Amino acid sequence: MVVVVTRDVVLTGHTRALEMIARGGPLLPILDVLISIVHEQTAGSAVAVISVVDVDAPGRRRDVATLPEAGPAEIDAQPRWSTPILSTTGEILGAFCLHFHERRGPTPDERELVELLSYTAAIAIERQQAAEIALEADRRKDEFLAMLAHELRNPLAPIHTAAQLLAFADRDATIPSRARLVIERQVENMTRLIDDLLDVSRITRGMVELHKTPIDIAQLVARAVETAAPHLQKRGHRLTVSMPGGPMLVNADSTRLEQVIVNVLGNAAKFTGPGGDIAIAVAGEGAAAVTIRVTDNGRGIAPALLPRVFDMFTQGSLTLDRTDGGLGIGLTVAHRLVTMHGGSISVRSEGLGCGSEFMVTLPRTGAAAASDNRPPLPPDVQPRRILIVEDHSDAADMLALLLAAQSHQVRTESNGHAALVAATEFSPDVMLVDVGIPGMSGYDLAERVRSNRTLDHILLIAVTGYGRPQDRTRALTAGFDHHLIKPVDAAAIAGALADASRPKRPSGSE
Repeated sequence: MVVVVTRDVVLTGHTRALEMIARGGPLLPILDVLISIVHEQTAGSAVAVISVVDVDAPGRRRDVATLPEAGPAEIDAQPRWSTPILSTTGEILGAFCLHFHERRGPTPDERELVELLSYTAAIAIERQQAAEIALEADRRKDEFLAMLAHELRNPLAPIHTAAQLLAFADRDATIPSRARLVIERQVENMTRLIDDLLDVSRITRGMVELHKTPIDIAQLVARAVETAAPHLQKRGHRLTVSMPGGPMLVNADSTRLEQVIVNVLGNAAKFTGPGGDIAIAVAGEGAAAVTIRVTDNGRGIAPALLPRVFDMFTQGSLTLDRTDGGLGIGLTVAHRLVTMHGGSISVRSEGLGCGSEFMVTLPRTGAAAASDNRPPLPPDVQPRRILIVEDHSDAADMLALLLAAQSHQVRTESNGHAALVAATEFSPDVMLVDVGIPGMSGYDLAERVRSNRTLDHILLIAVTGYGRPQDRTRALTAGFDHHLIKPVDAAAIAGALADASRPKRPSGSE
């Protein structure tokens, strides 16, 4: 059979398909238009089939459009020719196939036609995939915002109740201490959530700088187990720890790498039922690498979720009460930090109900291990005259009460101009300054204090919600001696106040 391609018919059909793509039409009707063009031009002498790679199973294709309708056995029995459908990056999206009723191959016109239409099919498939990715991203964003609201309301509820309960302290002498413990514990939970969000933002944008030193991986694992212990004990997990016989050194930022191990252990605790088993083992991979394995007999991971475990905000299905908690970013942080250390992190699971195994592999180093010099506890602080500069009245009042209870003399001001007057009248030893005060910023206030020789002896402590490295640098450049991030722990303030007894450097010195 001699087949003649009619250019006007092809142009009309092709234009229609492109218009459907431009309008954002669904994929299948667009592909149906493309194969109908081939069917018409071959005068029914061939069956046209478009198959698309299954995104959930990349090794498989599924037929999504066929004309005329034919069963698999009938199609398989016919001579076949196909051309790949390629993305703009050369990735195979599917195939445009012709199955001939006769024992022949495609004519040059048929080959040219199908190759042209395969380009159009690629545009349609890529647009559909992009739309699906955008919808999935929106869905995950909405789920994350819902999780965030839930996770923040959880600690806010007992804090609110504890605050109301203090009104009945005269009826029960134990109320203040019980309320204080609840408030402290829940503020720690909220701080952890906020720190996680800031961490993933900084790491994703490459704003985290690692401070690497040679360290024994066993020390890191021991500290991480100690940190993660409350999460494990809460649900009665049995933890098995296996360490190597001798030291295994890695060149690492000990704080960040400890965070990785804590995050992986926390993930195991979250998805392992009460009384479950969790194990962490350290082993050498020859002389070049060391691997930390964390295994559990918990919920396991569905095959469809495995490739996305380290993606942002990815979590398996959770119960409505969300007793597992978390924002789904711990493993993302762990993945980024391990990569920054030149290592790799991977996961294995046989499926739901079969537990999981996470493996962190890091390059070894032969350099001498650094000693674990942790900062000493702050000494007892002598009473000081402290000026608090804070425009948030509740924050100022609570901090003033806390410091007054420790025998300090305290005065509060809500703006920089009033603070300058108070600095002269009150003669403080220390100023705790919120950098975001109205009128005159805390940075400007610090510069004014440092430029005044009668005030230059004052210990300046920035207390702020801005915690990026550049924020700390800006504070120290402006003249602050310390940069503390809200919410500030009493021990952190005590450590900074200990500096008030140290001799100040002469003004203008380095």
